[in-house]
Amino acid sequence: MLYKDKSKTIHERVEDLLSRMTLKEKVAQLYCANTYGGDGNIDSQYEIMKDGIGTLSYLNSSLSGDNEKDMEALRSIQRFLVEETRLGIPALAHNEGIAGAQIPRATTFPQSINLASTWEPELAEKMGEVVKKQLLAHGFKAVHSPLFDLGRDPRWGRIGETYGEDPYLVAQMGKSFVKGIQGDHEVMASAKHFVGYGNAEGGRNGGEQQIGERQLLDTFCFPFEAAIHDSNVMGVMNSYGILNDQAVSTSKWLLSDILKDKLGFDGLVVADYGSISHAYARYRVAQNEKETAILSLKAGMDVEQPGN
Repeated sequence: MLYKDKSKTIHERVEDLLSRMTLKEKVAQLYCANTYGGDGNIDSQYEIMKDGIGTLSYLNSSLSGDNEKDMEALRSIQRFLVEETRLGIPALAHNEGIAGAQIPRATTFPQSINLASTWEPELAEKMGEVVKKQLLAHGFKAVHSPLFDLGRDPRWGRIGETYGEDPYLVAQMGKSFVKGIQGDHEVMASAKHFVGYGNAEGGRNGGEQQIGERQLLDTFCFPFEAAIHDSNVMGVMNSYGILNDQAVSTSKWLLSDILKDKLGFDGLVVADYGSISHAYARYRVAQNEKETAILSLKAGMDVEQPGN
């Protein structure tokens, strides 16, 4: 089959693969399998993955602490996908990496706010290189980091994950980390949270934000633009919450008009955990979950996480 022929171009292989896929198999690539709970949960996922799966949620709650056992569990899922499904498409397994790979006994680094206080982007790149090696050793090819949010309200509980309040410093540290962690297209970094996430009223996580468009573009989008053009970041994760009266996860204005058309991002837009469900359950953007999912897909979202 042409799509398995490594001598062909990626474009040729993708076009051939798409031409062979059923609607169910295409939709399955929008999905994420949730491996929370370790071995007992993983066994129950095979029925969900019978048509393939786009991504695997594999965070610390998926890990037992026995690295060899956990790596074999991940390999067994990939073997199932490659050998037991019709088209044999492996999944993109993701982990966290804000202060190091989220793997037992992996190196734990200072949080981003501490790293930024060095004013040395070179350190961020070196840190990213170490995190990349440890992720790859375990079998992960995607990571949910780094944050490009501006940390401007110390009441916000995730301030330590940011590189601080200055858009230029955030851009320099963040894009350097991306360069280190992606290497030569070895791991997909996800710049998050697009956009304005850390600016919610009252410092409330996932709350409402009102930002003028000029400030949004010149200040809050600036670090993301740097990551897109200077470090070719492969993934962008949406923000929770509402920005200028629009739920970000279903906003075509934010995910397509600004992120893709104005900023020039052409990679994978991945959903922050449960943010599409929140758009229905919390913000009532549509009549039901199905309509909410359609809105999100049309807005520019590419992958749901951590479930379906």
